[in-house]
Amino acid sequence: MNSINASPHLPSAVTDLKGAKPKGPGPVAHLDPFRVVATIDGNQITAKRALQLINGTTLTTRIEFGTTWPVVLQKAYMRLSISTEALKMHLDRQEPWKDQLQHEAVLDLEKNEYTFGADPNTLLLHDVRDRIMWKAYFNQPASEAERQQLMRRELERYKITVLDPDFFVGSATP
Repeated sequence: MNSINASPHLPSAVTDLKGAKPKGPGPVAHLDPFRVVATIDGNQITAKRALQLINGTTLTTRIEFGTTWPVVLQKAYMRLSISTEALKMHLDRQEPWKDQLQHEAVLDLEKNEYTFGADPNTLLLHDVRDRIMWKAYFNQPASEAERQQLMRRELERYKITVLDPDFFVGSATP
């Protein structure tokens, strides 16, 4: 691979060994990992990063997110970002979230759910943490109207712009 392909770049006419253009998250990320496939929150998302985010979700979460790759990627990115923000705010140290994190992690590990990542237990723990931190973040406003306003603001902030439709070919759920 030359140095030009080792930095983020817009989609190109890169083909596989048989001369076909790769389609779908796995083939595109494998052949051209630094291809920028989307932008979210002003950040360029490479094929490699997009695939990591997608593969970082459990099957249950992926089904919950939706059936199209752009929606799954957008929601995975948004949930991880909001979870990270909630952790920075130390919401994980506050009740009832602290207790839920401990209790739910044990229950989810006992389910032995099928996941798409290398280590199912790690994925489940992250999935549990992210779900609980999401709830903690959106539970901060005092009223339902304020919660809805916060959700609208965050949805607008994390809106996805697809730059490479070839990456997003196929269904996100089995």
